Amino acid sequence: VATRSGSMICPVCKEGRELEREREERGWLERVERECGIPRATQADVRRSAFRQEVLQSIRSSLEQSRGAYLYGSVGTGKSTAAGAALLESVQSTGSFLGSPGRLGRFITASDYLQGIRDSFSDRDAGVFGDGATGTQGADGTRCLVLDDIGADRLSEWGAEQMTTLIDHRTSNGLPTIFTSNFSLDELEQRINNTYDTRTRNRLYPSGSRIASRIEGSCSALEVKGPDYRRRGT
Repeated sequence: VATRSGSMICPVCKEGRELEREREERGWLERVERECGIPRATQADVRRSAFRQEVLQSIRSSLEQSRGAYLYGSVGTGKSTAAGAALLESVQSTGSFLGSPGRLGRFITASDYLQGIRDSFSDRDAGVFGDGATGTQGADGTRCLVLDDIGADRLSEWGAEQMTTLIDHRTSNGLPTIFTSNFSLDELEQRINNTYDTRTRNRLYPSGSRIASRIEGSCSALEVKGPDYRRRGT
């Protein structure tokens, strides 16, 4: 095969380079999925596009405007899968195979985020110190964060405070967050406000109002409707 300059390119060498490039891309994608914390079930759903493309497009539009997205709706409508797909796109958009994917994107449930903070406190009490990102897996500083299933677990006063701090930190630093929830923002607000901390016996009002207000100010809310794809077996 001749190039425009007249030099020759070996077809076998060209094919070999293309195969090597494909291997690099596959390896990078596997590394992204692993290091960004995307659950295996979500990875499989992303590969078979078990979500509506218009949902992904809405997330893209929000991220392009340096805003996050708040996806809410009933169980099994593909919210987490669409969020995972958007996260993969965000990380891959760097166009580089270098560096740590975890610094570019992170997928974590709200409950795991809070548990990570608790674990980091336990490690410090035991005299174990890491890089400061292990407990929360770098969620506060990663370029794009998916905080999955917010509102699924009842928060304590401490948990509400941690969520508010996370959202404030990311918003003030221009770092977009994609939230998924089974509750609208109004429902999330009421759910948190009306919760009683079992330890202090205090009602969490107005923590829910603060969290909902901060999410609304930094994200585009999108209701995701549809049947439960897990039940219909698709």
